[in-house]
Amino acid sequence: MINYKLGRLPVRYDKRTLRFPKYLTVLPPVKPAVDWTPFVTTWPMMMNDSVGDCTCAAAGHLIELWTGAASDIVTPTDPQIIAAYSAITGYDPSDPSTDTGANEISVLNYWKASGIAGHQIGAYAKVDHTNHDQVMVAIDMFAGVYIGLTVTQQMMQDFGKKPWTLANSSGDPEGGHAVPVVAYDATGVTVVTWGGLQQMDWPTWDLVVEEVYAIFSQDFVNGTTSPSGFDAATLQADLQAL
Repeated sequence: MINYKLGRLPVRYDKRTLRFPKYLTVLPPVKPAVDWTPFVTTWPMMMNDSVGDCTCAAAGHLIELWTGAASDIVTPTDPQIIAAYSAITGYDPSDPSTDTGANEISVLNYWKASGIAGHQIGAYAKVDHTNHDQVMVAIDMFAGVYIGLTVTQQMMQDFGKKPWTLANSSGDPEGGHAVPVVAYDATGVTVVTWGGLQQMDWPTWDLVVEEVYAIFSQDFVNGTTSPSGFDAATLQADLQAL
């Protein structure tokens, strides 16, 4: 039987975190659907069946996607993902009690400063998770977003069998989880988790998603260009001021 681990700790708030809307010179037209999944053929588990490293596994899946969409795909190895998780949290593979999970801001800060699997990000910015248009624009502009959500028992039971569709938020939370969103349409989003793709409708999104980040990576966005409508100059100025 395959086990599915979680591992995202509660949202960490940091007033220094950049805000995505500031860098939109205009809100571009929202495309009815965007799908980045054809650029990746397999989504490895990255040890998230036995270790609560979802925050780092999600980073590994975004690295896969960005490199696949831009040029030649790079798939981080399990040891590389665990090395990052250990550096961030103090996890020792020989001591299961040290598998305590991580918050997304800590992972993003480490990813920016030190890199994961040899890939550093340039910056990240918080997206308003309650604003679907903003979320969709971020997915389109930067080939996915990095999100934190609360997973329920029903969602775990439905994984791989049918879309995540919750009628309300009262169903037995299992814990926090981190995943990348790699596609959307009018009905909802597609995320990567536990070695596969999983659909989730927008009403469920509104019930369970707690944090969303757009990530600016040169694996996908060339350092000399930026997506239309995105103010890269202001972003760089703000990064210098931090």
